Amino acid sequence: MKNEGLGIVNVYARLVGLFMGNAYTNVLAPVWKTFLDLEPEEMKGPYVEPVPNLTPESQEVIRVFLEDALAALQHAKSSVPIDEQAQLFKFGGLAEVESIVNDIKAFLDRPRFRDEPKV
Repeated sequence: MKNEGLGIVNVYARLVGLFMGNAYTNVLAPVWKTFLDLEPEEMKGPYVEPVPNLTPESQEVIRVFLEDALAALQHAKSSVPIDEQAQLFKFGGLAEVESIVNDIKAFLDRPRFRDEPKV
C-alpha cells in the first residue's frame, strides 16, 4: 500500500478493521468458545494496547520534513514585511501553518494511532 494515495489507504484500513472485528465476533469467538483447544494462547490473556511508535526511517523522514518546513516558514516570515503578511497569506496565514508544523513535531515526539479529541 506504500504506493497508494492516502485516501485509498485510509478506506482500505477501515475496511480491513471492520473485517477483522466481524470475523472475530461472528466466526472466531464462537468457534474458540466451542473448541477451546483451537484458541491461540495470545488470545486467552487480557488485551494489551499496542504502543504506537515510528520506525527509524519514518522518524528521519519526518525530521527532514520538519527542517524544510521550518526553514520555509522562517524564509516567508523574513521575506514578507509583517504588515503585509495578513494581506498576502490568507485564511490562518503563517500562524496556522506554523501551528500544524508544531502539531507534527508533537506527533514525532509522541506518535499515536488516532487524533486526540479537541478540547
